[in-house]
Amino acid sequence: MSDKKPSFATALLWNLNSGSAWVEMVGALMLLYGFVLSNKKGLWKVLFVQGITSFLGVYMQNVFQAQLQASNAKGWGMLLAFNEINWILNSGAVIVYSLIKLQPVVQNQLYIRIIQAVIGVLLLGYSVLRVYIGILRAQIDLADSPLILQAHSYAFIFWALADVVLLALLIYNTVILVKKRGLLEESQVLSKTILSSSIPRFLVIILTTFLITIIGQLLVANPTSQALNDWATVGWMLKGTYPLILLFDMLSTRELLIMNFEATISKQSRLNPAFQSTLHFERFQFGKVNRAYRKCNSVGQNFAIACSQWGEGDKVTVLQCVGGMTGEYIKSYLDEFGIEHYSIDEPAGRVDAEERQKLEKLATQLLTSSPKLEGIALCGTLPAGITGSTYINIAQLKPPNCLLFLDAFQNIEVLDTGKVDILKINAEEARYLTRSSDEEDLTPVAIKIFEQYHIKILAITNGPLTAVLFERTGDQNYTTSHFSLPSLESIVNDEHLKSGHSSPHSTSLPGATGDHASSFSNLFKTQGETTTQGLLLNPLGAGDTCGAIFFLEYLDTRNAPDAFVQGLAAASASCLVIDSTSHFDKSIQKLVADAIQVQTHSFVNTNMVVE
Repeated sequence: MSDKKPSFATALLWNLNSGSAWVEMVGALMLLYGFVLSNKKGLWKVLFVQGITSFLGVYMQNVFQAQLQASNAKGWGMLLAFNEINWILNSGAVIVYSLIKLQPVVQNQLYIRIIQAVIGVLLLGYSVLRVYIGILRAQIDLADSPLILQAHSYAFIFWALADVVLLALLIYNTVILVKKRGLLEESQVLSKTILSSSIPRFLVIILTTFLITIIGQLLVANPTSQALNDWATVGWMLKGTYPLILLFDMLSTRELLIMNFEATISKQSRLNPAFQSTLHFERFQFGKVNRAYRKCNSVGQNFAIACSQWGEGDKVTVLQCVGGMTGEYIKSYLDEFGIEHYSIDEPAGRVDAEERQKLEKLATQLLTSSPKLEGIALCGTLPAGITGSTYINIAQLKPPNCLLFLDAFQNIEVLDTGKVDILKINAEEARYLTRSSDEEDLTPVAIKIFEQYHIKILAITNGPLTAVLFERTGDQNYTTSHFSLPSLESIVNDEHLKSGHSSPHSTSLPGATGDHASSFSNLFKTQGETTTQGLLLNPLGAGDTCGAIFFLEYLDTRNAPDAFVQGLAAASASCLVIDSTSHFDKSIQKLVADAIQVQTHSFVNTNMVVE
């Protein structure tokens, strides 16, 4: 019988084809494939680390074994020592994954910090032992020894304890949270989610830890026992399934995340008014119980999204306050559109003084480090805890030749600075600002605003009705333009709808629930047995869309009426995309823009002079 040793390549292939190595490497590749198909943000980034370190860890370990079998492994122990760092990252990724999943269901931030501290101590103990194992392997150029087996056992106890604690807390806190909300249907979804994702992980951790630690200790005393070695192999094979278990966990907990996001909206809406849901009803009866057959979720950092739709998302930077996992989804959503963003993370429901200072400091850095800054847009209602003084501080930093655009009607002390160039509001807000009646014409309303604030342009939208644009051309001289919008029914036809673009899909946000349809697939609904058709519209985000495109076009052309036409047309087109906000078909936008009728007049005070 020949004692000839196999070649390195043969030994490597033989080792990689063994059960535990093959299972873990295939699982790691599947995890990496899932990452490639995902939005590559949030939890997927953590799973990417787990997948890549699993693959590299198994490969390096088997390279060492192949070298040992082919000739000798003198000096190759350093490879195993380096691999210990890889395994620390691998196990740490699992713990970070569990920590991130726990945070949405734990409302007490002090509780979260305590958990993080405890888990940090366990991970530190695990890491110290892994480093010790690496030193031993480098010294003896072997993968195993009685001392290494013993250290391995203790290291896995630290790691398993950390993950088991987090899983138990995840299950417990989620159940408690659901009970407090009293959501029966969602509770059923939660129970199924926990059973399908958390329990397999829990069982794998328990069995792996038992087999590796207990059997490992027994092997120290009986290293030649075939039965003990076989059981230890089973333990390592179970550990090898962890990438697959994590992939399954990630995919199966989607419903849990959706439930939690929707349930926490009421608390975080003041910080994230942009997380929006659209409900679809076959018919709606006021004062009665109505059941939605479909629900779609979207993120409404609408101004920036509209800029991206216009093809200029790369020119926009968003500064925002976000909170909790909803905030993480908002940031991931902006990433998908290539929109640069900076965030002050505030999960508590109110921005405190320290965080407000951070926000203003960050705004100062952005404004002073952007030499080519053309425009600043202040949009929407301020988060709780931030006052109008923040807008004032930002306005004071406005560089020369930079335009300041304001789309708000509350906390608007910034208008008193004289730094605001353009104010864009709707008709209801304009009348509210001037304490005018609902029937008052918008021209005297606009005059009151111009008398009170030193602005150059006032743009007033009015839903599907006539919009108005006022420009100050002198001390008492103004130009006003009235914009008559076409009906969308006259613009859109069935042929266009059939070839129209579908709803934008985000891998960051929970998708639609219920019947799936494209943006335009059910715009027209037959009423009863007649053939009368009505257009289904979603006006959410239309005002933001108008403001974004108007401001972008004005920055490029300095022609306010033409720019406002483009903004109004984009807003109208966005109403046709019923599943998302601030998305629009540019071909429909162009059709609407071409159909808008504009009448321009000049006047001094209240004496109208027709041009």
